[in-house]
Amino acid sequence: MFSLHRTLSLRYLRQRWSRAVLIIVSIALGVATLVATRLLNQSLTEAAHSAVNPLAGTTDLMVVNGDAGVPLRLARELTEARIEGLAEVRPLVIGRVALVDLDYRLVWLLGVEQDQNQAQTNPYGIDKKPRTTWRALAAVVFGTNRAAVSDGLARELDANTKGKADRIRVRAAGKEHLLSGVMTLTLQEKSPAGAVFGANFLVLSVEDAARLEFPGRPEFVSRIDLKRAPGADLERVRAAVAAYVGDRGDVTTPEVNAQAVQDVTAGLELGFALGGVGALVVGLFLVYNALAVSVTERRHDIGILRSVGATRRQVAGLFATEAGFLGLIGSLVGMPAGVGLAYVALGPVQKVMSDIFMPIDTQELHIRPGILISAALAGLGTALLAALVPAVQAASEEPADAVRRAPRTGRWLLLFLQGAASGLFLAAGLACIAFRDYLPARYGAFGGVALLLIGGLVAMPLLTAIASHLLKPVIRSLFGIEGRLAADNLARSPGRTGLVVGALAAGAALLVQTAGVVLSSEHAILEWIDQRIAADLFVTAGGPLTAGGQMLTMNDEVGERLAADPEIRDRIEKVVPIRFHQTNFRERIVFVIAFDMQAAYETLRHRRYGEDVELYRRLAQEPDTAIVSDNFAALYHVKPGDTLELRGSYGPAPLRVLGSLPDYTWNRGTILVNRAWFRERFGDPLVDLFHVYLRPGEDVKAVRDIITRKFGAKDSLATMTKAELRDDISNLLRRLYGLAYAQEIVIGLVAALGVVTALLISVLQRRRELGLLRAVGASRAQVLRSVLAEALLMGAIGGALGLLLGIPLEWYVVKFLLLDEAGFVLPLQIPWLAAGVVIGMAILTATLAGLGPALHAMHLRIAEAIAYE
Repeated sequence: MFSLHRTLSLRYLRQRWSRAVLIIVSIALGVATLVATRLLNQSLTEAAHSAVNPLAGTTDLMVVNGDAGVPLRLARELTEARIEGLAEVRPLVIGRVALVDLDYRLVWLLGVEQDQNQAQTNPYGIDKKPRTTWRALAAVVFGTNRAAVSDGLARELDANTKGKADRIRVRAAGKEHLLSGVMTLTLQEKSPAGAVFGANFLVLSVEDAARLEFPGRPEFVSRIDLKRAPGADLERVRAAVAAYVGDRGDVTTPEVNAQAVQDVTAGLELGFALGGVGALVVGLFLVYNALAVSVTERRHDIGILRSVGATRRQVAGLFATEAGFLGLIGSLVGMPAGVGLAYVALGPVQKVMSDIFMPIDTQELHIRPGILISAALAGLGTALLAALVPAVQAASEEPADAVRRAPRTGRWLLLFLQGAASGLFLAAGLACIAFRDYLPARYGAFGGVALLLIGGLVAMPLLTAIASHLLKPVIRSLFGIEGRLAADNLARSPGRTGLVVGALAAGAALLVQTAGVVLSSEHAILEWIDQRIAADLFVTAGGPLTAGGQMLTMNDEVGERLAADPEIRDRIEKVVPIRFHQTNFRERIVFVIAFDMQAAYETLRHRRYGEDVELYRRLAQEPDTAIVSDNFAALYHVKPGDTLELRGSYGPAPLRVLGSLPDYTWNRGTILVNRAWFRERFGDPLVDLFHVYLRPGEDVKAVRDIITRKFGAKDSLATMTKAELRDDISNLLRRLYGLAYAQEIVIGLVAALGVVTALLISVLQRRRELGLLRAVGASRAQVLRSVLAEALLMGAIGGALGLLLGIPLEWYVVKFLLLDEAGFVLPLQIPWLAAGVVIGMAILTATLAGLGPALHAMHLRIAEAIAYE
């Protein structure tokens, strides 16, 4: 058998090396896309977990309560309670501050118990070294806010403050604070703190850090970490602690708490994963077509082998081994290519996720052998699966038929069976979608779509045959006899051309669907900004409003100084403070937005009228009420009059729902509350954003420039106009969906290569026909136009079918998948302009891909072609 492979397979691959390269490139593209998407998903998911739960790897259990924090005294109580199996209780404060002397650079703030960084109990891998200046020594004895500074920051501060790094000016909660740098920090090898914070962080006592992070309620901390005793049962310890904590917080493991974070980003991660798998699956088309060319070209050799005694198994094994060999090479090429692609995409994807969800900072990929091995096996399996039909086809050849080299024609019985199979797949897909609520999570939604796509692809040969018959009159009038020949050839060989048309249709459908989702998202969100966000300016600290979690908190005093400034007070109608707050609701992270509703109502009633303003009035006047976003109402089946149970800083905080409004602030739902209620229940006086309303006729840019000049450097304020906000969000959406377009380019490349191989098969099967045409007077140009017309027809049919598939796919994605996976409710917008462009691209791609086979057909020698049989 080895000699057979060496004699036939290796010799054939050397002669047809370009075709072997096509197969290798196809598999490599799919494997590279799969590796890149899985590496990005894994690395960014881990980075998101670290961003929301820093140092989670140093603990077994956590007591958390969203952004509200948990009481510090609870840590003391848990220590004194001596719960069985509980070994350590570590209260933590984790936040961010801006270093004034380093141009307001944001750095991490870590508040820990003072005795937690001694050598015997150093869970974070941080070593301290005292600073010996007289101010540092005095601060140790008399000072407060005594800080330990990472050595890198200490050197930068020394350079910028001329050796005064022991006096650290930071800005937090709208105020400047002076810290005493009494210690320098160094990180141990594989330090957990270093892995999360890098070299840019400060360490304070938990009490001092709480005064910075939780002004107005310094008795709270971000969370309490718990370590169990060696051998203690984790669930038993968790249950005992939860019984003691009661409604003061959630007692959970880092893994369970991370699931809420993953739920927020699940839609984006799933989209990446499906794109990677889709690129590999569509690669089946090219591999299948390339191997079908091999079978077509070697029918005579197969017949001779079968005549001299080769078994069907040996013939099938010959082609399967070739495919496996090429698939293995493609996988080996695709793995490093995927790693490189992931490194290139890491920065842009990280930036998009940081701007949309939360600040994510990761500079490296977490490469695990399991991802590379599974991707390589997927590539190898794809090649072997694609080789299955050609291998069986080769093995089924009768020696006499194969030796005659008589090309086989289409079989209408096969088309009938394909139609029946397609109907079964389509019915199964519709059933999965209809009963998705009764099936396991995602099985109905995604299984239904997968079955519908498979059904459509199975039906492609039949649809191609029907379309070619229907288009014959049009093609004949446009392209004459060459078009008629092209249409006849498509109708005769629907099995060969149907798969390529299916690849083109799949690529076109995905592009139409993505364009539709982009248009629907952009239209809905920009309409929301235009019609429902009435502020003229948006003032934040530390970074602009669209900078994700890079903003600093402020206080009411900042807004009061803005409103009282003599240069702008007569131009401003109202300054409304707003606070953002994340909390858990039904095991999901939701967003609470606290407005000064009375001020917002008084301003908005003069600018616009309708249900929104009336809801704002009721929210300002009726206690313990809330307005929810439309996606919140849809996700949690909430209606007006229902009561929401939130957990505040001091216990349960029930809210009665007044109604719902469109809001796209957060993908898992938004709750709008009155800020007076929020301050009472959460004890939180901080401000994230000021909405600034100008008097009619005032110049927005002029007011913005004054605020930037007078308050930008002093208070680290960033100001954005409504037009700038609109443009930034539009660009953010396009960057987000640009990632999807990048994956779909791979599918387009595979489809184009599929056109090349399909037309090569056509030329090989029609050599005698083309030779006869040349013999009776057809010119080379007519032969060229005939093959190009076939390519153009394949592109037109593929593009048209892609449009017919893409619009229902977009409807399903917008109305169901986006709500279930991404959490947004959007109106459907059909991308007619983009659809026309996609169809044109499909036609152009197919035509260009058909140029090579057309040139090959044009240069066939008449005598050799006629003598083929």
